[in-house]
Amino acid sequence: MSNRTIHAVAAAVIGVAAFVAVTAAAHAAGSGEPAFVYSSKESVGQAQGILQALNHLPAGSYQQGTLDPATGEALRRFQRSHNLRQSGTLDWETMTQLLPHRPSKDSDGDGVPDALDKCPSTPKGARVDARGCPIDSDGDGVADGLDKCPDTPRGVKVDREGCPIDSDRDGVFDGPDKCPDTPRGAKVDAGGCPIDSDGDGVPDGLDKCPGTPRGVKVSADGCPIDSDGDGVTDDRDKCPDTPRGTKVDANGCPIETPKPAVFEPGKKTLVLQGVNFATNSARLTRDSDDDLTRVAEALAANPEVRVEVGGHTDSTGTVAINTKLSKDRAKSVVDFLIGKGIVPSRLEWKGYGSSQPIADNDTAAGRARNRRVELKQID
Repeated sequence: MSNRTIHAVAAAVIGVAAFVAVTAAAHAAGSGEPAFVYSSKESVGQAQGILQALNHLPAGSYQQGTLDPATGEALRRFQRSHNLRQSGTLDWETMTQLLPHRPSKDSDGDGVPDALDKCPSTPKGARVDARGCPIDSDGDGVADGLDKCPDTPRGVKVDREGCPIDSDRDGVFDGPDKCPDTPRGAKVDAGGCPIDSDGDGVPDGLDKCPGTPRGVKVSADGCPIDSDGDGVTDDRDKCPDTPRGTKVDANGCPIETPKPAVFEPGKKTLVLQGVNFATNSARLTRDSDDDLTRVAEALAANPEVRVEVGGHTDSTGTVAINTKLSKDRAKSVVDFLIGKGIVPSRLEWKGYGSSQPIADNDTAAGRARNRRVELKQID
């Protein structure tokens, strides 16, 4: 035992002895019965503190320094446990028995008296050893009793409450985490480092195209890049600068579609079979639009071709009427083609009336064939 401890114990013994001596004198001066009662506020307060330390007097149940009912009941419990007269008062015998139970000073409230406490400033609530020093079972720097995660593995960094910290929230705690800045959502290995199964530089969990072949360039989300937007990724695209909207083959190269011909091979004339007009009128019917649109596309694809648009009628009616009607119908076709972007200088029109029949005008079927519009290439 150290000199400091010996001095503290001696002082306590001397204090008790002096108090007993004084009270004994007071007893001797009386009738021989232990009738002397301590009623001063200081004496009663001292007794209440001892009774509370002995768990006879609950905290908050009494008035400090006053022999109130709660204090009297606590005194009777103490007197009964020490075979004293159960007076409920603070008489000489009771005070004599109480004083040896006076608690030693414990500044940090850890249950170890200051005289024996090697760690006198222990935080409230911390568990301590026999020397009064905090116990830290898991060695994380937070004492048992204050540690809300008492079984933290060794080497893991913890917060003020003793719980492991996982700064990047990847499931691997700081300390063991070899990659502490892993992006949120990335899958990691046991060391806390991102897993990249396809080796494209984008971690699993963030990779929207997890099976990318090795060596393929990818975007930020891990998907192969298609720089020209033709549907063929750069790693397979043999024509990487294809203009937008161009149809391409499996290699990303433009598909060349054969341009439409105005005339069949070896011919320089074309009867527009699907072009019709209202009766005795030069007004095109709606069912003519598709055929004339295809003619315009063919002319646009062959800019070197110039054509004459010829109008023809059957033999019904006068020559003058048929000539004018056929010319007007030819002009209606020319106007339609110009409206589709064909340059006017590439187009001429004539009205031939009934002068160039291709069938017998004596039959309805023949007359129907004679009523026509015909294209002729101009050399």
